[in-house]
Amino acid sequence: MRIRRLVARGYRNLADLDREAPSPGLVLLGANAQGKTNLLEAIYYPVLFRSFRGAADGQLVGAPPGFSVELHIGGGPAASVTATYSGRKKRITINGEAVDRLADSVGHWLAVAFLPADVGLASGPAIQRRRYLDRVLSLSDRRYLRALIGYRAALAQRNSALRQGRVDLAQAFNGALATAGAAWSGGVSTGWPAPPNSSPRSWSAWVSRERPVSGTGAAWSWPTRRDGRRCWPSRCRTIGPVP
Repeated sequence: MRIRRLVARGYRNLADLDREAPSPGLVLLGANAQGKTNLLEAIYYPVLFRSFRGAADGQLVGAPPGFSVELHIGGGPAASVTATYSGRKKRITINGEAVDRLADSVGHWLAVAFLPADVGLASGPAIQRRRYLDRVLSLSDRRYLRALIGYRAALAQRNSALRQGRVDLAQAFNGALATAGAAWSGGVSTGWPAPPNSSPRSWSAWVSRERPVSGTGAAWSWPTRRDGRRCWPSRCRTIGPVP
């Protein structure tokens, strides 16, 4: 998979460009703050349709009303991928056809970015390693990405309700959280065998009958193995029927 052509408009400090990529490769030379990293960021953007530096889409706009990045690709599943951001709305097209869901857009363009901050994967906190694995697995299997998006959305809504003291509203998200969490933690993309009786329906039934939530946290009653030890849903292999 190789980039054949890049078209970028309104992206950070880059001048509008439409350039063919040289087949032997490309080396960027220039003074600081001239846009070398911004160009690499624009090339990488259609991988996950976000900045590899963690910047929000609004921060990537060089001048109103927005920006667009279009890649023409050789040897990939798609011939072209385009992302347009304007008015706080993002529009993605694959081969000229609009794609509604992000999960259906990922995987048509793949690139690897080597960044100074990558040393944090070894020396930094565990959250950096989890995010890295989430990105890799999301690119390798769209089912994982869909489950991850659903889980994060349900968790954010549930936590927001808890912060507002709306316990009844928070419990309404238990089913969605359990369904997405069962698929996510069950390793749909890694080929790990799922635990017995850990289908989304059974986990949803279990979570929906958990003890009442109080304060800002949940009173979880994790299932146990036959030897009486507690276990996480994705690690336990001897879970019995849902209580």
